[in-house]
Amino acid sequence: MRVLVATALTVLALAPAASAQATPPKCKGADASLTGHPARAAAAVLCVVNAERAARGLPPLAREPRLDAAAQGHSDDMAARGYLAHESPDGRGPADRVAATGYPYETLSENVASGQLSARLVMDGWMGSAPHCRAILSPDPVDLGVGLAPRGRQGPAWTQLFGRQQGTPPPSGDAAPGVGCPYDRLAIAPGPARVDILALGRTGRRLTVFGRLAGEGAGRRIVIVARRGGRSARRTVVTRSGGTFRARMRAPPGRGRILVVATAPAVPGAYGAGRDRRRF
Repeated sequence: MRVLVATALTVLALAPAASAQATPPKCKGADASLTGHPARAAAAVLCVVNAERAARGLPPLAREPRLDAAAQGHSDDMAARGYLAHESPDGRGPADRVAATGYPYETLSENVASGQLSARLVMDGWMGSAPHCRAILSPDPVDLGVGLAPRGRQGPAWTQLFGRQQGTPPPSGDAAPGVGCPYDRLAIAPGPARVDILALGRTGRRLTVFGRLAGEGAGRRIVIVARRGGRSARRTVVTRSGGTFRARMRAPPGRGRILVVATAPAVPGAYGAGRDRRRF
């Protein structure tokens, strides 16, 4: 029996948006809220894993209840005790957790991560890390278990367990996709752009908005709208190097707080529309 583990993965900076595809597969729940839809997000992890494998000619994996139980138990433990590791503080590793479920593994590998706020983001991070990517694109596993604890001391805690039972042959012998790891783009349909308003300033009726479009460079259009009462002001700017943007505009007249919304329109094949909102 063989057990492989990848190094732990903490939350990463966002990778560049997914590359354009004619008909990229969609994974429902890839961008779902973890607190409201944890089961949907966990199911989306399997969907993205299989999309990444299919894009490289590897057979799909099946969700396995016993591996799910072991993965969920580890995610719950990491979230509750505030650690990120393959071995728990009491010395239990993946093999111990899986054996306790009765899954008769021949081979086993595990990925863990913390802090990512969606299935898309955690898979983006794993595929961008060579050891985690190799576990996802290994020709050896047949089954997958997914564990997600949405709330933890270090943010959401994620676990993947890849397994093959005793007496079951490997479904593929193609190791080439794993040799090509890491990959910086996912094979699934693009998600929303990540727009961050980093700073707001006001001098009289003059507003300054500074922000960033994550994973992008110069030349992307950003629409800034400021609203107060029933009045609004609008300004369109383009991103600078590193995806940063700055807008100077007049604030709507009146009194009270101002709502500022920065929107990145959708770019087909790259990302969907994204926005950030701030009041001041």
